[in-house]
Amino acid sequence: MKLRRTVAACLDTVVPAMERVLGLQAGAHVYALDFYEQNGYGLGPRQDGAILLLATEDRDFGFASTGYGMVVFTGAGQAYLDKLFLPDLEEDRYFEAFMAFADAVDVFVTQANTGEPYREGNIPLTDAERIAVLIFFA
Repeated sequence: MKLRRTVAACLDTVVPAMERVLGLQAGAHVYALDFYEQNGYGLGPRQDGAILLLATEDRDFGFASTGYGMVVFTGAGQAYLDKLFLPDLEEDRYFEAFMAFADAVDVFVTQANTGEPYREGNIPLTDAERIAVLIFFA
């Protein structure tokens, strides 16, 4: 198992990758939070942070956030976050996917620190969505 650990502003951001999530019927989504908590990640008393766990052979991933991370990553924000790194992940471009995730965490924290985390109504278009709009109105 390889682990990459960075700190984005005020969140402990963890991106572990493993071949399989052994012994769990629920998959990577459930295991991600357990992994985060059992390995002592998180900043401060609320364990502020986020985890993106990848199980390569299972072709599964799990995301969880704790403490301030739950403010940063709203439900709508999580859907937007997926659009930013999943295309690379689906093409097995793991480095690119992890870097896109790390970059997005910085952007999300910056947005949340304004007092307006990403929610319905303030989520920007992705590059692909901008192109689609331009083509549609051309």
